[in-house]
Amino acid sequence: MSPTIESASVADAPQLVPVLARAFETEEALRWTLREDAGRPKAMHDWFHANCRLSLPHGVSAKALLDGKVAGVALWVPPNKWKLGLLEQLPYVPVMMRCFGWKKLLRSQRSIDFVQKHHLHTPHYYLLALAVEPSLQGRGMGKALMQPMLDRCDAEKMPAYLETNNTANLPLYRSRGFEVFREEAMPSGGPMTYFMQRAPR
Repeated sequence: MSPTIESASVADAPQLVPVLARAFETEEALRWTLREDAGRPKAMHDWFHANCRLSLPHGVSAKALLDGKVAGVALWVPPNKWKLGLLEQLPYVPVMMRCFGWKKLLRSQRSIDFVQKHHLHTPHYYLLALAVEPSLQGRGMGKALMQPMLDRCDAEKMPAYLETNNTANLPLYRSRGFEVFREEAMPSGGPMTYFMQRAPR
């Protein structure tokens, strides 16, 4: 059955967050940065809820529906909105404390600084997260979720950008026109990060 792709709104966050958490449960960078004690399930929820708060208000994200249920999500951030100012960051500080825990706080902050340093700094649409329910992966849903925004990028002559730590994802993104322009390990022995850009067609 083909999914129905629809725009995702702030009201969808309660349905999107569990899908994101399940899809990223074994993601290497989150293993490296988020706490791994008894508070990890809550940390995963809070982390992706923060991602939804950052992206969903802009009205450019998408969800995939199967039988009326959310089966996947693409969180996008529009040009010049990915980096928060100091005052905009303040509400996220308690969330970061809960997500990382004291043991990983410094490591996680260094990892965030590292990703931001190498982030594409020209205007672009940013694919903050792409998630598909684990049992439904490999059926083309990720491509379907990305395509509406990639069509918009082409129409607006705007690049698209993402980071990934999962080499298994590289063929998917390359099939949509993304290419790696930098690859480097996170600080302090963290996982390799692939920074990818897609030129408009």
